[in-house]
Formats: sequence, C-alpha cells, structure tokens
Amino acid sequence: MLEQKNLTTYHNNKLKKLQSINQKLSLQLNTSYSLEKELSQKNENLINQYIHGMKQHVYDYNQLFEKQCFIMELTHRTSSIHTWEWNILESTLEVNNQFFSKLQNDATISMQLSEIVHVNDLKNLVSQLTKHFTKQRNFFECRCRIKYKNQWVWGALVGQVTRTHTKTQEPITMLGIFKNIEKEKRNQDRIEQSVQITQHIDVGIITLDANLNYTDANPFFCTMTGLSKNQITGRGLFDITDDYHTQQRSLHYSITDELLKNSQFKGEFEETFMSGKRISIRCHIHAIKDRDEHIIQYIGIISDLTDYKQQEQRLDYLENYDVTTQLPNRFYYNYKLYQFLITHRENVKKVAIIYLSIDRFHALEEFLGNKITGMLLRHVAKRLKTLNPHAFMIAYLNREEFAIVYELNHLRPSIQQLCGDIIAGFAQPFSFEEQELILTVSLGVTLYPEHALDFDQLNHHASHALRQAQHLGGNTVQYYAQEKNGSYIQDLNLENELRQAIKNGELEVYYQPKIHLKEHIISGFEALIRWNHPRQGLLSPAYFLPFAKQTSLISDIGRYVIEASIKQLKAWELEGLPPVTISINVDPQQLYRGQLLHIIDTFLEKYQVDGKYLELEITESSLIEKTLYVQSLLQQLKQRHIALSLDDFGTGYSSLAYLTEFPFDIIKIDRQFIQNMDQISQKAILNAIIAMGKAMDLKIVAEGVETKEQLEFFRQKECDIVQGYIYSKPLSPNNASDYLKHFLSEQ
Repeated sequence: MLEQKNLTTYHNNKLKKLQSINQKLSLQLNTSYSLEKELSQKNENLINQYIHGMKQHVYDYNQLFEKQCFIMELTHRTSSIHTWEWNILESTLEVNNQFFSKLQNDATISMQLSEIVHVNDLKNLVSQLTKHFTKQRNFFECRCRIKYKNQWVWGALVGQVTRTHTKTQEPITMLGIFKNIEKEKRNQDRIEQSVQITQHIDVGIITLDANLNYTDANPFFCTMTGLSKNQITGRGLFDITDDYHTQQRSLHYSITDELLKNSQFKGEFEETFMSGKRISIRCHIHAIKDRDEHIIQYIGIISDLTDYKQQEQRLDYLENYDVTTQLPNRFYYNYKLYQFLITHRENVKKVAIIYLSIDRFHALEEFLGNKITGMLLRHVAKRLKTLNPHAFMIAYLNREEFAIVYELNHLRPSIQQLCGDIIAGFAQPFSFEEQELILTVSLGVTLYPEHALDFDQLNHHASHALRQAQHLGGNTVQYYAQEKNGSYIQDLNLENELRQAIKNGELEVYYQPKIHLKEHIISGFEALIRWNHPRQGLLSPAYFLPFAKQTSLISDIGRYVIEASIKQLKAWELEGLPPVTISINVDPQQLYRGQLLHIIDTFLEKYQVDGKYLELEITESSLIEKTLYVQSLLQQLKQRHIALSLDDFGTGYSSLAYLTEFPFDIIKIDRQFIQNMDQISQKAILNAIIAMGKAMDLKIVAEGVETKEQLEFFRQKECDIVQGYIYSKPLSPNNASDYLKHFLSEQ
C-alpha cells in the first residue's frame, strides 16, 4: 500500500511537473506567437512602407519625366530645335522620334542626302561627317540648308556618335539636334550687307563713344578727311579738325552743346581737317541709348557736299549771269534792283539807271559772225567795268543792251559826267583777233525818285530814253523827261484806271473755241482778257494791253487770267463736260519775274486741276534771251505736263532755232499769213510751216480763220487745229459752256 501510495505520490508530483512544464511551454508558445505576430506586423509595415516609397519614387520620376518632356516640347516650339537620331545599322533617320528618311552610310550617302540637303551644302556636310567618324572632331557640326515644308531653311546641325561596334568600332547610332537659324542667317546677312554698304558707300559713317570720342570710321570718311583710321579713332569729335579761327571754334562748341543737350545734331557747314582738306559737309549725329535712357554711343552720317555746293554755285551763276559777258543777266538785274530799292528806300537819295546800247549792232553782228560778236561783247563788258568802278551794278540785258545802276551822292561825279566818260571811253578802239573796231553807244538815263518810284516804271523810262537816243542817230545820251501834257498824262490815267480795274474785278476772261479738224471736236479754248469798263463798256485788249506790257500790270493781269482759266476748267469738270484744254498767253515779263511756276502750282493745287489741261502760248520775243533760266523754266513746265505753244510763229527771224532749242509741243501760225494767204508767197510760207511742223511731230494751230476757203485750205493740208470767227468769236464763260454743250449735242 505504501508502495502504491508512494507511486501515486510520485506520479502526482510528476504530473504537477508536467503541468508546470506544460504551462511554461504554453506561456512560451504564447510569447512566441506574440513575438511572431509582432514580427509579422513589423515586416508587413516595412513592406508597405517600401512599396509606398517605391510608388512615390515612381510617381516623382513620372512627374519629372513629364516635366522634362513638356520642357523639351516648349524648347522645340520656341527655339525651333529638333532632335534627330541616325540608326546607321538600320539606315533610318528619325526627327523628333518620327521616321524621316532612309539614310545609309555608304558611297550613295550624297545622293540620299540630296533630297533633304541643298546641293550647294552637300560637300561640306559630308566632309564634316567624315571628320567626326574618323575622330578628327569630337562633335559633328555643320550649317546647311534643309528642305522643310518644300522650302529650303537654314539650320545648324550638331551631333555625336553614341554607340559603336565593340569590335570594329564602326558607328552604330548617332544622336543630335537641329536648330532653325533662318532668322539668324537673314539677320547675319543683313549685318554683312550693312557692313559692306558701310565700307563702300560714298558717305562718311562714324561712331563715337558717350564722351564724343571716335571709336570707328568707314573708309569714305577717312578719304573725305584725308586722315587714316588710326589718326581718327580715339580722338575727340573735333580734335581731327583745324579750328584755328575763333568762329569755327564757336561752331564746334555749339554743335557739342546741342549733342549733349538734345542727343542729336543736324546741319551743314564747312570744315578744315588736320590733313589740310577743306570741304563742305552735311552732318547728322544721333545718340544711341540703352533701356535706361543712358547714352552708350553716337552714330554719325557725314556727307561731302563740296561738289554739290560747287555745282550749286555754278548753276546759280548760270541762272543769274550771262555766260558770254560774265555780267548779271536781266533776271538777276531786275531782282537786285527791286531788292535794292525796297530795302534802301529810306536811305537812298538818288539812283541813276543807265540803259546802254551798241549802235548798229545788227549790222555789226552779221559782219563779224557769232563767235567774234561774242568776243566783242566780252570786251565791251570789260570796258564798262573799267569805266564804272563805283557802279552798284553793271548788267547785260540782251543782245546789244546793257544796264548800269549808280547810287549818286555829293562825293561822286554827276550823272552827266559819268555818261560823258562812258561815251568818251568808247572812242578808244577795241583790238582783238588782229582787228580794231571803234564802237559808238547810245545811253538812256532815268532817275529815282525824280522820275518814278516803281522799279518797272524806272526800267520803262530808261528804255524809252534809250530809244530816243537811238532815234537821234546814236553816240549820244538822252535823259528821261516827264511830259506835263499829252501821252504821259494819258498813260498815267490809264495806269491808275487799270490798277483799279484789277482791284475791283472789272477784268473778264473770254474763251474762243479751238476745233480739231480731223475729229471735229472742241480740243480746247484760248483765254482772252477783256475789260468791262464801268463807263465805256467792254474794252478790247488792244486798248490796254500794250500799255500794261510796259508796266508790272501785265504780270497782275496774267495772274488773273491763269486763275480764272483753271477755275473755269474745274467748273466744266463739275458740270460733267468732257475734258478740254485752255491755252493762256504768257508775256515775257511773266517769264522773267520768276513767279510763273509758283502761281501755276498754287492755282492747280487750289482747284485740283491736272496740268495736262493747260497750254501756255509763248511769243518769239520772249525767247530772245536764250538763257539757261528760260530753258529750265520751260522744262519745269513740261514736268507738270503743261503743253507749250510757240505763238505768232513765222514772224521772227530765228523761229526754227527756237523749235530745236526749246521743248515746244505746238506751233501757232500767225494770223497775218492767213489774212494774206491769197498771195502766192504767203501760201508758200503756210505750206512750209505746216510741212516743217509735221516733220518735227508738232501740232499745228491756225488762228484767225474766217472764211470757208481758208478753212478748206487747212483741212486739205491736214492742219490739226483751227481757231477763228468761222467757228466762233470769243465767248463769255456762260456762253462758252453753252457752246461746248451744244457742240457735243450735234455730234
């Protein structure tokens, strides 16, 4: 029993130990489970953190990639840069990741490239590729023209081999970029052109720094100044000039001051440079500023005006002086005399105007010929200068006439003594060309203000006195004498009345139709002046024009006729009538007073009328002085498309010469030939005039046609235009309009 009890006790203790061990194992197992669970949780957290981190990294990478792609796209769009890849193994060329062309690296590469690269650039491109493939260059670089959208566009190619064969080292892949440089190339070309122009232009171009020191100068400026570029650059603006004179230094200071104050200068002046060259220049210097309006440099354009100024002086001389005698011509004489009397009216007490004419000049000219006569006139001019050293002016008026203007005072000889000295001075013979000639002269004298205050009147009186001296046989002096009765008083009254008539608008312009024979249309009208006198009624121009031609009134009347005619042309245009021309008679005084062009331009612009509807009739007497001034004036009229007609053709002795020397379009046969055309000699002259005019491609106008016989004659001779009473007398503006409308209705 004891043994059983002990065995039971033993087993119980053993069981307790097992239970205790079991509890410990359970506890450890639970702990292990807890640790395993905790470890598993930690691992899961770490894995989740890793996965999250990888996802964030991938997201960030994608964002960066998209941003880089976007930036690349913007770069392509804004800078015209394109990427290209040449897969040499597969012979493909891709641009911007798109297939572009087949391109093999073999002997046919030039042929393949010719479709996309300009033929003139192929050789250079292949050469640059070869240098890169043979490792002579680290990069492939080339500028060439690429075909883009069927146009050749300049581009810059840059590339590099990125992959080569491991054994043969042959290139396999090449990557690069292409930039469109068309705009830069054009700008570069413009810059190069500008440089070429700057280097070769006949204008001086300079650059100055902000302190007005030369930084550059083109070759022409160096040539112009006679200085080398090294002598110019680095010096101040006027340090290369010779400003010895105080006046020149003052000019330099004023130019510098204007540049510093106004940032520019424009002007013309003469300059002497260190080289000794003295030239006339036109200078334009302008400042170049930065964004903050600070001056960074100056650009200057300097033109050499020396030849131009000399030519201008020459032209001015030719316009104002007679080439033969080297004396002022009539135009300049009138201008200077008028200016002198106006500006010195308060100070001048007495002025003498002497008109001098060589006696029997026409016979002398025929005897000597033109060449020797010209030499004689030069000797006469020289002697007049010697005999009249104190004269205000000695001028050559025309052919044989000269004018001498003296300001008289108590310190100078009397006018009688002056004229006596001139007569005596011509008693000495003229020696030239192994000849001796003794000339006599006639003198006509008028005094200011004793005889007249008006400059035109003074000339008229001097001319009248000269005619009196010539009528007395010449070699004498005649002084203008005012008549207290007779024609002088009558002329004075007429002058006053005519001046009032112009002022009061009593003058009227009538229009006589001119008919084109072949087409039987009105080609135009001739403007003819009338005086609607308040007491005597409508007066013919024969009553007042001869006197008006002796005074300045003829110019006033001419101005009125020009305006009225242009105004009438505009009125007909507004009425819807077909365009016609109006011919206007121009007096010699209008030509030489220098205002004709201005008057015509003023009224053409005022009434908006084209010059082609005007025709100016100029008489042969206006052209006696064949000066360059008259030729220039007529050429300027032609530039305005104004037709020129030689009036009273055939009455002068040198009509043919006028036709060859002056730009006439029309010749107008004088009415005296038509009135006497029943005479064989007159009819022969008419035939000759018409034939000559047609040979010279000039229009022929016959005026004063009154009978059917006369009209038939000109129709048979194919004369262009007829004017006369057989068609119509001169008409008032209203009647002329009605006539034009009626004539149109009959066609």
